[in-house]
Amino acid sequence: LLLLLLLALLALIFLYFLIFYPGRVPFAPRKPVEFLFSIYGLNRPLGVSTDKDNNIYVSDTGNERVLVFDSGGDYVRRIGTEKKPTKLFAVYGSVVDDKNGRIYIADWTFRVIHVFNLKGKFLYRFPKASFGPNYGLLGFTPYDIDLYKGKMYITSNDGILVFSPKGKFLQRWGQKGREIGFYDFPNGLVI
Repeated sequence: LLLLLLLALLALIFLYFLIFYPGRVPFAPRKPVEFLFSIYGLNRPLGVSTDKDNNIYVSDTGNERVLVFDSGGDYVRRIGTEKKPTKLFAVYGSVVDDKNGRIYIADWTFRVIHVFNLKGKFLYRFPKASFGPNYGLLGFTPYDIDLYKGKMYITSNDGILVFSPKGKFLQRWGQKGREIGFYDFPNGLVI
């Protein structure tokens, strides 16, 4: 009984601080959050990546572009233009390959991976055909990308697809479904 009364007292003290001192719970850390920088004008930024020079690549999905900022938040350049072949439609994830000097950008509307050099020059895109047995019933719809040991892992509607950095299909993991071992629109990946 004494233990229950003690727990109730602690709960009342917690509620008191929560009501009369909002944002200042007695158990919260006292160290303030350090403001680094803010980026304005982004519309649904869904992915971020960095390179060895600490540049930040932001997939600005709603504005159909990837923006590059330095580590202090200053604008460096834009990747992708309004015209083909460098037009981006719905960029989701991106990953920087410092070893090969490439940035791979997943475009789920155009159903390709765009490949640019780190200065923003368009190099190529893959796959050439986004439907086929390798990609599942819904076709190739890339959301996120990661690199590991010379292979590119890409989430798509029906599973995880593995490619070489040059865009050669290597294998597919899983298929569409909700059971264990299946995928239902996987949209994030970290290796």
